[in-house]
Amino acid sequence: MKLTLWKRFCIMMITFLLIIPIISCSSKVEVIKIGFSFELTGPNSELGRDAMYGSLIAIQEINDAGGIDGKKLELVIKDDLGNPDEGVKVDNELIEEGCVAIIGHGTSLLATKTIENANTNNFILFSPTISSSLFDNIDDNFFRMIPSNLTQGASIADFMYLHSPGEVTILIESTNISYTQTISDSFIDAYNETEYLVDTNNIHSFVTRDLTSYQTAANTINNSTVTNAFIIGSSYDVSSILQEGIRSDVNIFVPVWATTLDIFSSSGTLINNSHGINYFDLTSINPAFIRFLTSYEETYGITPSFSSMFSYESVMTLAEALRTAKSYQTVDIKAALVSIGSVSWLIDEVLINHFGDCERRLYWYHFINGTFAEVTQ
Repeated sequence: MKLTLWKRFCIMMITFLLIIPIISCSSKVEVIKIGFSFELTGPNSELGRDAMYGSLIAIQEINDAGGIDGKKLELVIKDDLGNPDEGVKVDNELIEEGCVAIIGHGTSLLATKTIENANTNNFILFSPTISSSLFDNIDDNFFRMIPSNLTQGASIADFMYLHSPGEVTILIESTNISYTQTISDSFIDAYNETEYLVDTNNIHSFVTRDLTSYQTAANTINNSTVTNAFIIGSSYDVSSILQEGIRSDVNIFVPVWATTLDIFSSSGTLINNSHGINYFDLTSINPAFIRFLTSYEETYGITPSFSSMFSYESVMTLAEALRTAKSYQTVDIKAALVSIGSVSWLIDEVLINHFGDCERRLYWYHFINGTFAEVTQ
């Protein structure tokens, strides 16, 4: 009898000890960590802030819909300070903290070192906004949601030739040269196919956040006889140059980097009738875009920029890959990303090739009284 009771007791204890871990595991909410590394303090902090907000909207939507296989997503946020070495440092910290991939970085200035680091340390780096053509058609761990900047340069050349044909002065921001120079080069290649060859004497550089450099850039335009000025810089750069006073008969053109809503608040009426390009139709009535726009504005009290939208799409695309990946190891996440082929999250379809590069529609805009007015190509 005593033996029987002892056996029963032992069976109960063993059963109890086996059940505890099961209860513990079932009650624990599993989390998939995704890293986020952008410039959150510094001259391009607005780009980083908007990217963070867009990413958080995507994370919230995914989690509200049940997450990925019942696992919630967590965005682990780091500030890369707009510095390549800091970018490498915080990326490695994110991986050490258990992130399965990283959304980052914001500008092409950080691209070379951070992409090399992602390849060396074998993790996925998915950039919403790095567009440098230096990284086109390379089989590596780098993916992006924005097309190569070769597309931007050629598109601006077409836009200028069709709407304001004539000679042009090009002003190139010098600190983010892997972005600005390749846009300039692709613009020149395309514009030189017209009768208006770009005069090399009309190609100049300037330094961001440097008042004297902005004044020199403005004087360069004003002292020339050109019809057009292509300012390849951020919205802050463009606004700062315009504030120095530009001839009213010069037509201003800017790349995607400057086609952000803050250009209206920083430039006022000075930006009126300028020309820009963007990868989003900001007047779209697509239900997915309207939902995103409403959620973003209600949550943050501001209108999303291209950085917000690219980042939202980057997180959604990465999440789609995580749903189908065999594991959360880099090799399997990469294979899942490559197999996606195309996505359509907000407005237009985005094609993703096996190199992690993408193609998507580009829109032309006139800047008029605080709004982007689409120009039919």
